[in-house]
Amino acid sequence: MDERKILIERIRKQLLKDDIKLWLPPYTKQGDESSHSLPEELIERYSSFLQISSKDVSEVLENLRSHALKKIQGNKRFQQHGIATLNIQVAKTGRNQKLTSTSTADKYDFQLDIHLSNDGKELRKSLMDKLDCRGESIKMISNGRLIEDGCNLTDQNIKHNGRILVVKTAKLDNTEDNISTKISQARKVATTLSKRADDGKYEGHYMEIRDQNGVLIPLQSTTKKSLVIAMSLHELARSYIDRKNYTEALPLLFEADKEFNQCDADILNCVDNYANLCLDIVWCYMRIKCLDYLSDAELRLRKCAQCFSQCYGQNMERLTAIKGCHSHEIALFARLHLLQGVVAYHKGDKSTCQRLLIQAENEMEKLMVKEESLTQLMVMGFSSVEARLGLRSSNGNVEKAIGYIMDRQRERKKRKEIEREERQKKRKRERLGKTVQGEWVNAELYDSLVSMGHDKELVAEALRQSENDIVLALQNLNMSYIYFSSKNSAKKNTVSKEALNQLTAMGFDAKKAKSCLLQHNGNIERAIDELSSQMPMSSGSSTDESDLEKSALNNMDVTEDFDDGEDISEDDEDKEELEKSIETILPDLAKDEEDYLNLSLNEECEILQEYKILLASLK
Repeated sequence: MDERKILIERIRKQLLKDDIKLWLPPYTKQGDESSHSLPEELIERYSSFLQISSKDVSEVLENLRSHALKKIQGNKRFQQHGIATLNIQVAKTGRNQKLTSTSTADKYDFQLDIHLSNDGKELRKSLMDKLDCRGESIKMISNGRLIEDGCNLTDQNIKHNGRILVVKTAKLDNTEDNISTKISQARKVATTLSKRADDGKYEGHYMEIRDQNGVLIPLQSTTKKSLVIAMSLHELARSYIDRKNYTEALPLLFEADKEFNQCDADILNCVDNYANLCLDIVWCYMRIKCLDYLSDAELRLRKCAQCFSQCYGQNMERLTAIKGCHSHEIALFARLHLLQGVVAYHKGDKSTCQRLLIQAENEMEKLMVKEESLTQLMVMGFSSVEARLGLRSSNGNVEKAIGYIMDRQRERKKRKEIEREERQKKRKRERLGKTVQGEWVNAELYDSLVSMGHDKELVAEALRQSENDIVLALQNLNMSYIYFSSKNSAKKNTVSKEALNQLTAMGFDAKKAKSCLLQHNGNIERAIDELSSQMPMSSGSSTDESDLEKSALNNMDVTEDFDDGEDISEDDEDKEELEKSIETILPDLAKDEEDYLNLSLNEECEILQEYKILLASLK
């Protein structure tokens, strides 16, 4: 906790209450602002009333007087020359770091003069010069948003006397910092894996959005894209929070916030994802001692509370109906009420602060589990998430916790089986296609006809032509009378990946191999003969592609025949880069759907005790 800032805030509030203006006489002499006199009576009175040493009171009063005079001068400069003053705070990475003097604070808090017509890039350069960033980059945050390089400061709602939070991040190379790389990778991975699921390509990794019961949520493509990116960035940020790297988590959280805000308000109000994001942002504010952002913190906590109420029910009755219990989510409410209490304390609302701290303490007491019980379950092979949530759901009873965990595992396995069957049905439906009238081919009729011994491809085409009329389809099959659709005709212009791979493995050029397979309707032997006849007679000669080959290559796609594999025509380098991004990002994403509920509450207990002591000192 930043003790120095809390001390300043207490004295500032008392000055406001007493209507004392330190920048006016008798505290500051008009025309000679360097001349001042702080009455000893004022210092002693505040020292006695606030239970603070006279020396600390004197230092803080002079600090506030000096700050007020600088602000007045800055206002004049802004009015006359348009030069704005920005209050800069650099996020501190040390978890237990405390500010105990004004000189220490100056390392992290300072003012910067700049024209608001400048863009974010110019602000970044000025800050990096001021901070002497070597081997580091910075992220700039204002009004709960990341400041972008390409927009001027006015358009980003940055104002004179505004506050800027600066987060230092490590650089990977000379051009891009680690967090920017992570954000870029997460966006690419989320977009690609979501599209895989939309396209029915479930081999390898993919992403879908489902509700608490595992039911796929139908969303418009643009909304789904924003949600998938937002949730991926949020999960990535949580991995940093778990490692207590709050400064690098914040930029990821704000990027997720930007994506969430691309979605309709109705969607955000009916799911708890955005509420949890707001809670995590304020938690990071708290852990990096960012007390200057209380207004944003208060707004986000209010949104969080409203969303929890709408999603879970006023008394969590909706959550209980869906999941059977609500003990796990109490951890979120404990953190919410604790943070609301901290905000109330810094606003000077003692009664609200006390009420919220008591509420948070009661909630934490219900959730505390014995370390030996936790260890006992983990030794049995259960994860820390399963062990902690199991114990909380059973009031610490190990045997009941085991039963709860086993039930959850069975439910999860059953749900995954249902999801797998859904994916198989969707993949099969996409493969069979639609009838002339636009209806999906009936998979049950297809299976029935195939079981009679009919060719799979002919059965699919027969059902497409007959509008799923099994009698007419059988007649056509028995008469071998199938009118192939334009889709089927186009299929003749495709070759299998397996055939193409076989020819390229023999050393033939991929483009020429593809062209020959197209010419010979996929017949590998004839394609080999054709390619062999085109082989150069000497090492010094070469054969150009024919016009026919060029035409074929420009108009045909290589696909796997009746298979869901990815298009082999994709650029191999792009695929390799994507796979690297996937391998980089996926380890940081949640392995368990309830990871976000696995709060040990140890840090929350520490903060609770600190603010209980502070609150008691005010009485």
